[in-house]
Amino acid sequence: MSTYRATSEYYPAVQHLPQQQPKSYKKFKIVPVSGALGAEVFGLDLRLMEGDGITEFESALTDHLVLFVRDQVLDPTQLLSF
Repeated sequence: MSTYRATSEYYPAVQHLPQQQPKSYKKFKIVPVSGALGAEVFGLDLRLMEGDGITEFESALTDHLVLFVRDQVLDPTQLLSF
């Protein structure tokens, strides 16, 4: 009878390069939250985002796949314009 072996011994957690070496952004700061995907965004007010900020945000979203932007208060009009 074979013995049970945890798969974590054979398959390490997924490593996603942007998570290991995040880019620097001019408009906000990114802090990865896991090895595979997701980052928390600091120093960004979604209500005031325009131009370069939008481009950087899209780049960060492409790199990290999931972005957490906490403590944002947007009314319905601001949410639609975002």
